Parts: sequence; C-alpha cells; structure tokens
Amino acid sequence: MTAALHPGAAVFAQPSCPAPLEGAALQEAVRTASLVVVGTWLRTEPDPVRTDTGTVVLAPEAFLKGPTSAREIRLAAGFPGPCRGTSATAGDRVLFILTGDPEHPAYPEPERAWILRDGRAISQVKTDQQPISEAELVSRIRALTNQYTVPAAGESEGAGIDWGRTVLPVGFAVLALFGVGLVLMRTWHRIDPS
Repeated sequence: MTAALHPGAAVFAQPSCPAPLEGAALQEAVRTASLVVVGTWLRTEPDPVRTDTGTVVLAPEAFLKGPTSAREIRLAAGFPGPCRGTSATAGDRVLFILTGDPEHPAYPEPERAWILRDGRAISQVKTDQQPISEAELVSRIRALTNQYTVPAAGESEGAGIDWGRTVLPVGFAVLALFGVGLVLMRTWHRIDPS
C-alpha cells in the first residue's frame, strides 16, 4: 500500500530470493534434474534480437547425472536478475543442476548454480553463507546419483575394439577349438558309426 501511495517506496522493496540448495532441497533438485554437469564457461553469445537474453556455452568436464557427451553444452539464458549474486565469466568452472530437455537445457535458477573457484563451490544466490568445498558438493550429488563420468577427449578415447590384441587372438582360439571338436567328432564316428 505504501508503494502505491508513495512511488519512491517501491524502489526499496526487495524480491525474496531462494536459499542455496542444501539437504532435502538438494536431494529433490538432483532427483528432478535431467542433467548435472561440471564444466568450463567458454563464452556468452548475445541474442541478436533480444538484448535481455543470450546463450551460455559450456565445455563439459564431468557429468554427475545424465548422458555423457564431449560436445559443448549451449544454455539459453537471461541476464542476471536481482537474486543472482556472483556471476560466472568466461574461463570459470561451474556446476549446474539442469532441468528439462538435456539436449537443449535452459540456464538454471541461481540456487541450482555454483561457481567453482580455488576448491570452493560459491552459490550464485546472493547469500551471506560461507561457500562449501567443491569436493563436498560433488560428493553429496554423487552420493545421490551414483554417477561421475568424464567425456572422451577425442574419437581415439571412445569405445572401440582393438583388432590386433582382441579380435584376432580370440578368433584364432575359436577356430582352433572348432578344429579340435571336428577331429574328436571324426574319431568318435570311427568308434561308433551309428
């Protein structure tokens, strides 16, 4: 009512910001997430049409939930709002809990985003709380998902078969076993032709 009667009073009203995720809230966020990723913030690409949005591009380092891929992750993002505290910039390592389609995720809410600096996980929510250690946050999430996968650096690290050390020796062993079976079968038929 004061803001309606006194136009200047609305300036002092602050939105209520969510608290950083801990305990049951962290468990619920991880349970409903489609992707939990640790990565490096490569760049921010502004939207050519709208000036209030853009695209954040991440290079994935590890996946704590969801499908693992070495390709860049592109997040549709709005610019920081009033609840966003520390903002990430190019070169920062981040941990994001993402919801929705893992192929086209949106930038997470501030309580689902951390900047990883000097071994600490700094929440993107404005808060007076001390940051927790990166290892502790990763281990809490990993305990919920039982996943920690690192994408292959290149095609040579991907899944494949070593023909020289796997397929050829196994193939020769199978052929030798088949040959021994034929010899034994031929001997058996001489003893008992029926």
